[in-house]
Amino acid sequence: YTIRFQNTGTAAAHFVVVRDTLSEKLDPMSIRPGAASHPFSWKMEGNGFVSFRFDDINLPDSNANEAASHGFVSFKISQKPNLPDGTLIENRASIYFDYNGAVQTNTTQHRIGHDFISFDIISSMKR
Repeated sequence: YTIRFQNTGTAAAHFVVVRDTLSEKLDPMSIRPGAASHPFSWKMEGNGFVSFRFDDINLPDSNANEAASHGFVSFKISQKPNLPDGTLIENRASIYFDYNGAVQTNTTQHRIGHDFISFDIISSMKR
């Protein structure tokens, strides 16, 4: 998963917290943080909540510096074993800029399956 955020407020954000409520179909013990736009700390909270905290990020607002107002964090996580084909895994996160209320991300969906059809595309372009 990659969670992207942008400060569209009216002032720089001193810290940002990304809180993800993991699906019960994912294995929280398998989580592995990955790349991010800024240094962060992370922790599991309760059963199935992960939070990523960007302290001293000083993320400018998009009106002051649009290009620098963006950030992201990514992580890998495994699904629980033996989920039946057709199982739908949904995910979304809440993003907090300083002490403001949560901004919700869109919901992603992943449907479990196997035996997908694969094929090769052969190009007939002449050079």
